[in-house]
Amino acid sequence: MIRDREFYAAAFEARIDSLKRARTLNWDSAYELYGLYSRFQVDSSKFYLSLMERLSGDDFDHEVRTSLSKAEAFIASRNYNEATAIVSEIGWDTARMTDVQKGLYYNTLLLLYATEAIDEGITDEVRTELIRKRYQARQKYISCPGADGFEKIRRPAIQMYEDGNIDEAIPILEQLVKDAPADKKAHASYSLAKAYEVAGNVKMEKYWFAQGAIYNLKVPSGEHLSLYELSIILFEEHDLRRALSYSQAALEEALACNYNTSIIN
Repeated sequence: MIRDREFYAAAFEARIDSLKRARTLNWDSAYELYGLYSRFQVDSSKFYLSLMERLSGDDFDHEVRTSLSKAEAFIASRNYNEATAIVSEIGWDTARMTDVQKGLYYNTLLLLYATEAIDEGITDEVRTELIRKRYQARQKYISCPGADGFEKIRRPAIQMYEDGNIDEAIPILEQLVKDAPADKKAHASYSLAKAYEVAGNVKMEKYWFAQGAIYNLKVPSGEHLSLYELSIILFEEHDLRRALSYSQAALEEALACNYNTSIIN
């Protein structure tokens, strides 16, 4: 699994190079390239984000998507105050938004609260408040007609196992892994592994973290939470050789792409 990561990364770079040659450089192509780079190489994604800012003009949809993308970039680099300022400013204008734009807005809000809630530098009181806000944002996102179809299945399933309804959540997430497009299978697998963690089934938890790590490598993505979580389990089982190998690979990928996280919400 680890040996193949350079192969998948090279294939992904070739795909991006092909896209660059085929597309006229405008706001739409900059947005597409930003999305591809944002979970693979954050520094490169910033170049396309700056292009989006310059090319957005007076188009309201472009302005909303650019601002939300900028907020997500701040979240990835743990600049939560800057991200909060952006989503707060956009939040005053939700009446003008389409359902799809509202879905993107609530998704960014959810990402902000979920990511900040796992930061080790906050107090328990602040964490509790962020978890409350995360729950509220998740409910708004799920109920939004413009929310992503994949996430409208995954997010409620997460809520199910967090509420203790594990037997309901697991079949939903298993089917979601099967049905999900290639670039989202890692997210579905990670959520399924967390459901098995809540259930206390370590064997299946390890299996789905491993599957999630494989899907991440194939996309590829710098998130690698599955690989990191798998390494923790292996450390606890005293499988130190594999644990060290996996944790080192996850750290190298995270440092290479300067990535924080986005799939824990």
